[in-house]
Amino acid sequence: MLAVAVLAVLGGCTADLDPQEELAAAVEATAEEPFVFRLSAQADRSALDQLGDDAVAAASFLEGAGIEGARDPDGRLRLSLTLGGDAPLLEVIAEEGDALLLRTGLGAVLGLEGRDPATALEPALDRLGVSEAGREALITSFSGGWVALTDVDDLGELLGAASGESRTDEPAAQLDARELLGAIEVLSARDAGEVRRLDVVVETRALAELLGDGGGDRTVPGTIDLRDGRVLEVRLELSGGDLLELDPAAAGGDQPADGDAAGIVELLLRVDPVTEGNAVERPEPGASLTAAELLDLVERLSPPAG
Repeated sequence: MLAVAVLAVLGGCTADLDPQEELAAAVEATAEEPFVFRLSAQADRSALDQLGDDAVAAASFLEGAGIEGARDPDGRLRLSLTLGGDAPLLEVIAEEGDALLLRTGLGAVLGLEGRDPATALEPALDRLGVSEAGREALITSFSGGWVALTDVDDLGELLGAASGESRTDEPAAQLDARELLGAIEVLSARDAGEVRRLDVVVETRALAELLGDGGGDRTVPGTIDLRDGRVLEVRLELSGGDLLELDPAAAGGDQPADGDAAGIVELLLRVDPVTEGNAVERPEPGASLTAAELLDLVERLSPPAG
């Protein structure tokens, strides 16, 4: 959840501004130009040791996993979820007033490159009773094409449809970068080579309220680097205790008495400006579905519970 919040912070430091105003001005300036970004995570040895035999797999996963994307000043947004490999697992393009576009890397993941997706999928789709629209969307997706959700134009609406709740008026659906500034306190500012470095703390409760979720009352330390008055990097250090407070349901059984005993996971957000043209190009979709048709398709493809 915090990763989604850090992404939303994106959105000219000057000597006569105090550090909090510097950050607000930098966010404003960043949002006024096209940019690309990448969000990644890295765990230290102590955090990985908590996983025992799964430590090597976790380290490999973190090395290849991340969220990449781009944003234009008009609000058009592209997000790509990568788990290693050449193709993103999932890509989304959102634009207010236009259909949400989805593309998956399932064809590459399942080794269907060079094969006719229709031939490979049709027998299974017949057995599952998938609709014609669902078939077209799946075949398009496995071929590397884009699928449009005709009645959804942002991620908040899609999440609301999936949960069966209306998200239109909730902060998570209409999250604005400037609102999140209230959850960030700038402690100090200093020059570090070519960048202006802000030492910050993020209030997890304030973030949770903005995201329409519960959460513990903790502060997460970090730094925000500015260059030429724009956001360059955001680094947050989450201890095991921070992670449990952000998602209490994930805590399970016994919790470490000292959150730091679970090690540190660092979130890194890197932002780079786009100097020419747009950051996001909108492709032509090869198939279309409504949100209800998508959820029906997912239900039919999901293995039975138990």
